[in-house]
This record gives sequence, structure tokens and C-alpha cells, in this order.
Amino acid sequence: MPANASRKRAADVLLDFLIGFQDDALVVNALLDARSDLSARRDAFRQTTLRYVQTILCTHTPRLPETTAWSMSQTLLHNMKRMATLSVSTAEEADPELQAELRDMTRAYLERKLAP
Repeated sequence: MPANASRKRAADVLLDFLIGFQDDALVVNALLDARSDLSARRDAFRQTTLRYVQTILCTHTPRLPETTAWSMSQTLLHNMKRMATLSVSTAEEADPELQAELRDMTRAYLERKLAP
């Protein structure tokens, strides 16, 4: 399999994980936000997710500096929050073409950042 196909596949797998996770995260965050004293748990949940994504990125691309992988994980999580928001928003915002554009943008970002 060509390297660029491998990067594309890795990007798609990571996107699918984050999209699926983000659906659950929205529910968890809403529950945690319902009580302000649980904000520490929400932060721990977010940090654990970011570390997990960072590990995935570093495992896929061992030459990737951990600091870069950490920044990338934050960027990816923000993008996935937006994608999850689009999936439950108004009809105009829930447009599948908008979601597809954000997915393509995120895939291109991952392919570029994970390239040798």
C-alpha cells in the first residue's frame, strides 16, 4: 500500500473514532456541565481524550514530535466538536455537504501533517 494511501486510511480511522467519540462526548459534557462542581471531571475527560489521540498520532508517525501531536490532537478535537454540532444543528447547518467539507478539510490536514 502506498504511503499516501496509508496516511489517508489513518486519517479516516482517526476521524471515524473522533466523530463517534464526539457524539458520546457531547452527552457526557452536557451531563458534566449540568453541575459546575464536575468541571474537573470534564477537564480530566478531555485531557484523557487528547492524550489518547496524541498517542495514536505518535504511534502512526513515530518521527512526529509529541508537542506537535499534542497540538494536532487539540485541533482535531475542536474540528470534531464542530462536526458533531453540525450533525445536531438546524437544517441549514446539518447540511451533509458542510459535514463532508469539514471531513475533507480534516483529512487533508492529517495527510499533510503525517506525511514524511
